[in-house]
Amino acid sequence: MSLIRKNINGIRFIFLTTLIIGFTASYVFAKDTCVDCHSDEKFRVQSLKLYVYYNNWKDSIHDMEGVKCFNCHGGNPTKTDKDASHKENFSSLRANDKESLKAIPLRCGKCHKEIFKSFTVSKHYKALTDKVTGPNCVTCHDSMNTQVYRSTNIAEGCGACHNEKTKNKPEVVKTAESILHDINVSTAYKGWVLTSFYDKESREAEELNKRLKDIANSWHKFDFTGTGEKTAALLNDLKSTVKSGLAGRGTKKTDK
Repeated sequence: MSLIRKNINGIRFIFLTTLIIGFTASYVFAKDTCVDCHSDEKFRVQSLKLYVYYNNWKDSIHDMEGVKCFNCHGGNPTKTDKDASHKENFSSLRANDKESLKAIPLRCGKCHKEIFKSFTVSKHYKALTDKVTGPNCVTCHDSMNTQVYRSTNIAEGCGACHNEKTKNKPEVVKTAESILHDINVSTAYKGWVLTSFYDKESREAEELNKRLKDIANSWHKFDFTGTGEKTAALLNDLKSTVKSGLAGRGTKKTDK
């Protein structure tokens, strides 16, 4: 019995040691020196911009989706030395640097492939790559804690270039406001329709999501004629669904 107990204790020791080594290794592997360094409160004084960047990223959609500093900026998040961590294709993507401005859509496009593909056929992208005068992803959406444009953002955002003073198609501001308003209303209607009239996993729901995705891609081409027509058609269909559903209560999912 004594020998058996010793063997059991030996097995337990090996098992626990393996677990400890495994947990330690996984912790070291998961360690991110970019986050460890830039989360330091010292940056509030030493570099307020870096401090704000980090806090905008923290708990943002990018943070929640696991997009870390090195995914966009390069560098090595396993190195503890500042110079070593900032090597290996590191780029700060500075807003006043021409090459950085051109590189931003390429970085965003790694994840947002369809949106990027749509953007590359736009006049904005051509102006950005040819003369570095066009907007890039960050111009409209920011970079860390990204924002989705609303119709109330258009005048300030698009109006910076498209206005009476520049004579650069000032009329597109009102057109864009109108289209984006309808897109936002369509998104709200879609939520209502999927909650009250369609099963969220149904063919109809899949079709709605597909149409909205197509509209988003069209919007990033800045093809306002095509985008406006697609959005108006979708909004009309959604309103008809709600109207007919309310008229015949039996079609409501909640009444089944």
